[in-house]
Amino acid sequence: MESATAVARVSKNEACAQVDAALDRLEVPLQLLADGGTPVSWTDAFEDGAVTFHKVGRAGPGTVGYFAEGLGGDLDRLVAALNSEQTASAKAVGDVVTNRVRNLKNACHQG
Repeated sequence: MESATAVARVSKNEACAQVDAALDRLEVPLQLLADGGTPVSWTDAFEDGAVTFHKVGRAGPGTVGYFAEGLGGDLDRLVAALNSEQTASAKAVGDVVTNRVRNLKNACHQG
C-alpha cells in the first residue's frame, strides 16, 4: 500500500518570499545565463535552486506554484546539460530559465 505525503499549502506571500530568497542566491549564475554563458561551476547552486522551486511548486498557490514548478524542471534540465557539457542545449535551456524567472517574479509581485 502506497502512502501519500501531504503537502502543506503556503500563502502567496510565503511562497514568494521563498522564491525571492532562492533567486537572490542564484543572482550571479542567472545573470551569466542571461548573458549567454554556461556557468558550469554553478551546478550545485542550480540543483539547490531546483529543489526549492519544486517545493514551492507543490505548496505554492496558482501561477506562483505553476511557474516555480516549471522553473524547478528547467533547472533540472540545465544541470543535466551542464554536467554533460552540452553547451548549445545549456544555452537554450538558459533562455527558457531566464523567461521563467521573469514570469515567476511577475506572478509574485503583481497586484
